[in-house]
Amino acid sequence: MDQFVKNNLSPIWLGQMYHESVMLIERGGRTAGRLAFAPVGKTAVAAGGAVYREGADYVIEGREIVAVSDRMPGLKAEWLRGENIPREITRYQGMYGLGTHLFAEGSFLMERQILVSYAYEPRDWAFSFEKYPAALLPRFKKMLANKKSPRVLLYGDSISGSLFESILRHTSLFAALVRALHAGA
Repeated sequence: MDQFVKNNLSPIWLGQMYHESVMLIERGGRTAGRLAFAPVGKTAVAAGGAVYREGADYVIEGREIVAVSDRMPGLKAEWLRGENIPREITRYQGMYGLGTHLFAEGSFLMERQILVSYAYEPRDWAFSFEKYPAALLPRFKKMLANKKSPRVLLYGDSISGSLFESILRHTSLFAALVRALHAGA
């Protein structure tokens, strides 16, 4: 298994985050985004082939990554409110007459996200598998105890496959990994 796949399949609760997708939002002259955890030590930030440098392009303040250079991509908060929207943003009519969507999956949003990799304290991972009340899933627990394979439904192309799955009909990376790891799946 190559390093990219290994990194992206490693359990995040062990204290290492690879390629967390973060959207930086400009509010009142400050452009920042929230991380899942507070990084410990060095961070690696990249987007669209560009590599950003801590101190020169961004700083870490607790769980926030703050842009300190104009090289960092992001969105303006006013755009999210529908104000002063740049012409390149496509507007979509909402379903059932419920207004308009300012954004849809596409290069406009994808090009404004950054990918952040960092280590964090594993104790910051709030979810504990040992503490999870298995009684809430009695049928699932019984299936696993009887060594039966559960069926899993993933709703949403971006989480279950590659980006733009529904538009470009790419082969799902998730499905390929499941098939490779679990014959007959």
